[in-house]
Amino acid sequence: MKIPKICLLLGFLILPALRPVAVAEPPKCTCVNGNGTYQFLNAPVDPSDDDPHCPADRADIACSRKLPSGWDHTCANNSRMECFLRRHGASWRMACSERLKGKCACKSAHPEWCPYCGASGHEWDTEGLEVVKRQLEVERRIFGKRAKLIILRTPHFYVVSDVRSLKIRTKSGGPRVMGAHEIAHVFAQRAEVAYMDFVRHFGDRVLLQQPMAVFVVAKNRTQEDIQATYFGGARTNIIYGGGSKSISGGFPGNGFAVSLQKSRDDHGLHLQVRHSIAHILMSCWIKVNGQERYLPKWVHVGVAHWLARLPRPFREMATFCGNESTPISNNGKKWHVRLLKIAGSAKSRPIQRLFEINTTGSLDLDDHVRAWSYFKVFLEEDRERFVKFISLLRDGKDHRNSLKDSFGCTPEEWDRRWKQRILGRRPTVAATAKELDSSDPTRPGAKERASIRTETDPVTLAAKIRALQAINDPLTAATVVPLLRTDNELVRE
Repeated sequence: MKIPKICLLLGFLILPALRPVAVAEPPKCTCVNGNGTYQFLNAPVDPSDDDPHCPADRADIACSRKLPSGWDHTCANNSRMECFLRRHGASWRMACSERLKGKCACKSAHPEWCPYCGASGHEWDTEGLEVVKRQLEVERRIFGKRAKLIILRTPHFYVVSDVRSLKIRTKSGGPRVMGAHEIAHVFAQRAEVAYMDFVRHFGDRVLLQQPMAVFVVAKNRTQEDIQATYFGGARTNIIYGGGSKSISGGFPGNGFAVSLQKSRDDHGLHLQVRHSIAHILMSCWIKVNGQERYLPKWVHVGVAHWLARLPRPFREMATFCGNESTPISNNGKKWHVRLLKIAGSAKSRPIQRLFEINTTGSLDLDDHVRAWSYFKVFLEEDRERFVKFISLLRDGKDHRNSLKDSFGCTPEEWDRRWKQRILGRRPTVAATAKELDSSDPTRPGAKERASIRTETDPVTLAAKIRALQAINDPLTAATVVPLLRTDNELVRE
């Protein structure tokens, strides 16, 4: 069989640029190292429909059955809810106030140390227990002495909950009701998962010197009491940045409050928690500062909508902070339709004007949707440059210079690429080879690529392609490969 010349030429040009690709191994369960799933921890109930956080679970592969070092096998295999929640706390490094009540109901040698409760067991996180014991007395000044109150301290959060029951959707599809103890554990886990999601995309440069307070309460009145006492006003539901001394006796450095009464259900409550966590994490990323100079308002709202809507169940949902002055009402559905109108309209707010808005109340719904889309699309398709752009803004650089240093273009060009991507006129927001060369003419091979792109004479163009001999970089490959589809036989050969 005779191989077409175009295929030979394609192989001749491209093969030198290829590198051996290792066959990917199946994702491995990471639960034995911490942050275990309900399956790994042998939960007696079906987990919620939250997105999986374990690599194996995400791939629908059964989690490992290997126990963490020191755990008692008999206890780890029982189906008591109390034992499960102690395993859950140990796996997620949570200190829970419910452990102050004494021994677990398991039959191991040292039930007070569950799950390290075997004959050779040991105490664990006694320092954390002292913290939650002290904080219980602090929080009862607001909640009252008789309140069913649960406090957890995790690696990054301080969670306080008085919600006694909550109906959830489970992984298997059916509903069930969680009790107060499990509710507190689940929201502490969800907070840590939100933190992991943020760090996975932006890098581990969050500066949380004190834990973030997360108040998950049943009633609006309790939320308002917390906000009036800790945040400076009944309508102020969040403290950004860090270093606050007014929250819970000064143990957390920032935080927020949400109520089930306002959020209505588990999904609404979870969405609001992720939204608020994103606000605070961005105000503590690179530097601890929530001022507009270091945290432009479009970034402030965009990151919150992005992190809130990232999980699969929330992709058609939205929430807006209670202390945002403009009363925006929108449930988050069909934002992709609204984006088409924004990207295709000549009346959309110019990008420079969006960048210069310095109050959250001046942002309209289209601005919120647009800011969310910037985060979503650029983090998916050009993450490295986008993270550098936001990091420069967090350092106090202006938008125009930050975009020049990260994307090599103006705000208007950056916005144009995004609009073309939304309208389906380009395959990705990532810069093309031509755009990258235009931003940096000194880039290796840029001169040769520019010469090939602008050449109109077929004979000369063919000579320039032959002179390359081999292609060993992706920008040159992206420049030459489209020319193989030309009608000119000389260029193709």
